[in-house]
Amino acid sequence: MVILFCLMGECQTIYQEKGFETYQGCLEESAKTSQLFHMKFPNSQGEIYCLNQEQFNNYLNSTEEMMKEKIST
Repeated sequence: MVILFCLMGECQTIYQEKGFETYQGCLEESAKTSQLFHMKFPNSQGEIYCLNQEQFNNYLNSTEEMMKEKIST
């Protein structure tokens, strides 16, 4: 799961390296995560992506961001 989170014009990416067993599991967790972010940060914007391993590797290889935060697993 990759989360793009924006608050007051500042955006950051948060990701979880450990994958989900199913795509459906990721979708269910992303819905919960989205609700949590909207409750804690009502003025925020963002997107959540459920990626397979190949897509996640491409994401990691293509991003040029210097700072990333990992979600604790």
